[in-house]
Amino acid sequence: MRRLPEVGLSFLLFLFILATSVMSVADEMSPSDKMFQSVKKAAEDGSPDTSVETELGLMHFYGVGRPVDYQKARQHFKRDSKSMTARYLLGIIYRDGLGVSRNPAKAEHWLESAAKSCWPTAPLELGVMLARQGADSLEKQAKAFRWLLIHDAVGSHDPRRFFWNFRATLSPQSVVQAEKEAKEFLLDRRRSGCTS
Repeated sequence: MRRLPEVGLSFLLFLFILATSVMSVADEMSPSDKMFQSVKKAAEDGSPDTSVETELGLMHFYGVGRPVDYQKARQHFKRDSKSMTARYLLGIIYRDGLGVSRNPAKAEHWLESAAKSCWPTAPLELGVMLARQGADSLEKQAKAFRWLLIHDAVGSHDPRRFFWNFRATLSPQSVVQAEKEAKEFLLDRRRSGCTS
């Protein structure tokens, strides 16, 4: 049996890939493209359901049916800022500087808002962010410790490895104050209907 030279096999593989990609372009849109177009149409038609904006934001944030575009995701999330998902991801966008300049104050605002609306990991994200920012500030460390305590009470991850280091650097008064504020926040959270 005659063997094709290595270059010949590579060329045949290239032709096969080219042919199948041309065929797939001629086919219908992918399911993610269809989903994106459907949600986009609902938003353009003036759907009173603001969750459509969060869905579009998620699609831009994760690149579903579109390339990842954090600026567009942020715009959609801001239009539905009542959504805890939108609040949380706005916090992440500003914390990490995704499509915008990093803005710790805005990140703190949105993550705190997400925590108040029961997003389970928001207290942990907020606590870790504040701890990293406040290495030289006892006030920031106390605030970080407060959020980590809150997460410890309601969260699904174990924050102990983070907050015990901060507890050791705080004055006893700061620890007492953080524990008091965490308890008050948790009471308010339960009153507002958060179950976790």
